Amino acid sequence: LKLLQESYLGKVKMIYIDPPYNTGKDFVYKDNFSKDAQEELIESGQKDEYNQRLVANPETAGRYHSDWLSMMYPRLKLARTLLSNDGAIFISIGVEEVANLKRAMDDVFGEANFIEVFSWVKTSTPPALSTKSRKTNEYILCYEKSWNPFKYNGELLEGGDQPLLNSGNSVRTLTFPKEKVLFKTDKFEDGPFKSGKPDRVELLDNIVIKSGYSTTDFRLSGEFKWTQDFLNEELKKGTTFIIKSDKLSIRFIRDEEGYKRPTNFIKEKYTDPTITKKKNGVGTNENASSYLSQLMGNDVFSYPKPVSLMKYLFNFLAQEGDIVMDFFSGSASAADGALRWSAENGKKLKYIMVQLPENLDENLKTADSNSKKIIQNGIDLLDDIGKPHLLSELGKERIRRAAKKIKEELALSGAEGTDKLDYGFRVYRLDSSNMQDVYYKPQDYDQGNLD
Repeated sequence: LKLLQESYLGKVKMIYIDPPYNTGKDFVYKDNFSKDAQEELIESGQKDEYNQRLVANPETAGRYHSDWLSMMYPRLKLARTLLSNDGAIFISIGVEEVANLKRAMDDVFGEANFIEVFSWVKTSTPPALSTKSRKTNEYILCYEKSWNPFKYNGELLEGGDQPLLNSGNSVRTLTFPKEKVLFKTDKFEDGPFKSGKPDRVELLDNIVIKSGYSTTDFRLSGEFKWTQDFLNEELKKGTTFIIKSDKLSIRFIRDEEGYKRPTNFIKEKYTDPTITKKKNGVGTNENASSYLSQLMGNDVFSYPKPVSLMKYLFNFLAQEGDIVMDFFSGSASAADGALRWSAENGKKLKYIMVQLPENLDENLKTADSNSKKIIQNGIDLLDDIGKPHLLSELGKERIRRAAKKIKEELALSGAEGTDKLDYGFRVYRLDSSNMQDVYYKPQDYDQGNLD
């Protein structure tokens, strides 16, 4: 992350990370580099050419939360510097550390730049034998580098229209130009339509409808969001209106908008803060595991995020040529999501994945029975393709296979321009440092050994 500052400082539009959740079984990265080789081996219990530190963080540890936060904090600071001024970061987290992470994010990004805690239904089959509660949700914290008025894209609007009515607003009377309102229902046949109040909206003028439009301007009264002045400004921008039922519930259609704002669904829309497959087309972990099992030929990743979740989040603010980044890449779901988003939108979305080359042979030694099976599947796959037993190698192979699958699907669909999409990627590996080891702290030096 420090080296990426050289080329990508302030250039990343969106960061998504899925860090260790600190459930007591996760590993955290120890970043104290002032140890000699023997101390390193004793602490980490492993050694490899990368000299990485990967140690368990059990719940019994006295610094259980502190160790996790100490690992996260410097990475969040660096992530902020990589973000563009109009960029945002999304972090998946479990209930164990959501409160602590929120405090850390407030400190690094500022409370004023907090956007939302989205709640995502991670499973449709929560453990039946849970002692206290069956956990179905995980959380996604969203912060912007600097708050801006940019509107996030959520779901596609049905028909591209939004309600003008809003319960609780003052009753207002608005005048609508005849050519701007389409009466789209079989209830409105050509001919006269009398004034009246069939439900929450009152038509104040008798009108004559011809080919779906009134022959004269007319007035409506109701709990509208807009004043007449605001309505007039919208009309200048090209906003039009549609009435779909004889209740006269008028809706507006803005030229530049085709999406609803994403919500966290509290009370259907506002008290049930969830991102679900049914409501948003976003899959669960089961969907992700099934997809990856088919793609890779077996289960080789633990707790992968579904590609649909990645696409849903990228769509909030991604534009042509933007860069998205994941520095806890793992199964490389973010890269897969970026490729699919690009293919489906006909735009180029660049991605940077960062992953420590975790040694799967070492992980196998300390894994539980379920994880051991998955890790062994990964090792077998890497043997089949002649690659080292590293998590990063699995991620690269996933991107290759995902790109091939997307290309084949687009070719079958007959979509235009698929041959112009870029499915390739470059891989860089950190070399050993060219800086000499520092054996002494400043206070350990004296005049005699400065030479």
